[in-house]
Amino acid sequence: MRFLLSIYILILTNFCFGQNLNLVETKTEMFYKILKDSINLKLNYPNGRYKIYLTDTNKLPINVFYIKEGKVDGSYLELKRNSWTYGNYHKDSLWTFLTNPEDSTFKIGTWKTTVAQYSSYSGKYNNYYTHKNEFKIPFNNSDKFTEIWHFHNGHIAREAIFKKGFGLEKETYWDFSTNKVSKKTVNSGTENYYQTITYKNDSILYVSIIQNGIECNLNFNYNVNLSNTFFDVEVYSDNWERPDLPITTLTIDSSRTLTRFNDLKRKFFIQENVDGNISLRYLKKSGKWKHKTLKIK
Repeated sequence: MRFLLSIYILILTNFCFGQNLNLVETKTEMFYKILKDSINLKLNYPNGRYKIYLTDTNKLPINVFYIKEGKVDGSYLELKRNSWTYGNYHKDSLWTFLTNPEDSTFKIGTWKTTVAQYSSYSGKYNNYYTHKNEFKIPFNNSDKFTEIWHFHNGHIAREAIFKKGFGLEKETYWDFSTNKVSKKTVNSGTENYYQTITYKNDSILYVSIIQNGIECNLNFNYNVNLSNTFFDVEVYSDNWERPDLPITTLTIDSSRTLTRFNDLKRKFFIQENVDGNISLRYLKKSGKWKHKTLKIK
């Protein structure tokens, strides 16, 4: 057995050397390392995980992907100076991310590109924005499809489970540094109702319930400017002249105090002002706005 293993390692070493292909193995991951200029698609690359580097001295790769039977198949990551792209390929024999990046023939599921804009004020890349694309989904015999993205270190970044005829059932994100679940969204429903629950750091972040044309959103969020935690309730309706605006909004802060209440239909608004008092604003029958301030002890 040891003799056969030695022969296998010798063959693999010669194979890798002949193709400028190095098998890297650490305590946490294993992958084939390739330099971009040395790639030759006529060669028979072995199955496994791959990282492409611009030079041998670069610390971060520019592409991370998987090879199966000579085809790019599975999770794909592209890293640039100010952006990164996640996605999945399905049996891409042409390695289109190199030969024709605009070709979407072999792309499956959802793809996401995040771009950081450079700020001359701070001298750093910030103001991140994300662009998403959706491609065909190869469901299995159980009408399910599991989409997995990985970080460049091999740890899982995201897992999404889709159901044919329904859509996204469950989506889980992991933190890069801790490798722990950081965010999870669970969707469920029928033709009569639909509900979404999003968890973040072992707490409920967001709940959405839709039924009979009414949508109710419960949102636990953090306001950076006021350094306070808020709980928002927003109600939307399809049968409304502005379905993009909530017909009713209610906000409670961390001290269990009502800080905002809006009734869009009746044009009645309550807002806590900077002095901690309540400001009322409503529309009179005459069409004029009325303002009042209630002092709170």
